[in-house]
Amino acid sequence: MDTCPDCGHGEFAPYSCRDRLCPVCRGSEAASWLEARRGELLPVPYFHFVVTVPTAYSRAVRDCPHAAGKELMQAVAEASQAVACEFHGGELGILAVLHTWGRNLSWHAHMHCLIPGVVLRPDGSYKVLHGKFLLPLPAFKKIFPAILTRRFRKAIPGFDPPGQVWRQRWNAKVRACVEGPGIVLKYLARYVRTGPLHEAQIVHVDDQQVAFRYLNHRTSKVEVWCGAPEVFVRRYLQHALPRGLHRIRYYGFLGPSRRRTLRALQVGMIARFGPSALAPTPQDDGSSASLPCPQCGSTRPRVRQYLGFALAALRFGHLSRAPPCMAS
Repeated sequence: MDTCPDCGHGEFAPYSCRDRLCPVCRGSEAASWLEARRGELLPVPYFHFVVTVPTAYSRAVRDCPHAAGKELMQAVAEASQAVACEFHGGELGILAVLHTWGRNLSWHAHMHCLIPGVVLRPDGSYKVLHGKFLLPLPAFKKIFPAILTRRFRKAIPGFDPPGQVWRQRWNAKVRACVEGPGIVLKYLARYVRTGPLHEAQIVHVDDQQVAFRYLNHRTSKVEVWCGAPEVFVRRYLQHALPRGLHRIRYYGFLGPSRRRTLRALQVGMIARFGPSALAPTPQDDGSSASLPCPQCGSTRPRVRQYLGFALAALRFGHLSRAPPCMAS
């Protein structure tokens, strides 16, 4: 219970379950991740790259998340870097996020990538990509299916996609972030640190039915999904990826082992574009301790008191883990 020291008004704060799908208790971690990514931004145009795979490959990610999820992310990076090296003569920096759910909690494995519009050449020089062109998508769509299939066959025993997969259209879209990379970062933070559904979306719950609302991106209308509780739980928990599988990865000069290269690139761009180009925007983490009291408006830090069941949870905190993955 967080209590205001001036008027005594108290608000209940739930104990953190530390689950990657929880929309409540991972908000501070999402804010910290977002602030760290803002410190790595470059003063260049950014691009939002989305890659969707056919159903057979999406189901492979669901059935073998450790192997297929990792290979999907690496295949997107490998194909992107190959095309960039061929057409731009250098490598890209890629922030890749694995997204597995649709807005109605259906299984829909695809990739979101945030890519700065700059190519780092082998000699250490860089080339800024102006305009709205990042990669020739026809070239990417030509080599990406072959790279992904080769990786899946090596990582998943017995994987054999149907023949019609090669005649299907592999979706890959890229758009320039004319509004700036901050909007896309906020968009990706919800995938990295929060769950696929927020409490506010749930409109009805009882022993026979669960209903939640969502925005249908095809019709741009708000619709309501209804189903039995066990069906809802299955649809929700299928997106709980197993421990050890990282939903987010960094490639190219954004990789963890290339921090010095990234900083040198930032310093060079500061000298070229000015010191204010990389100034991060301060953000509030939205925690209850920093918000004013709704009763008296006091901004003094609130006093936190742990209730009886919260003390038990703190004592046995190792039992609060992510739920098991449901593959079907």
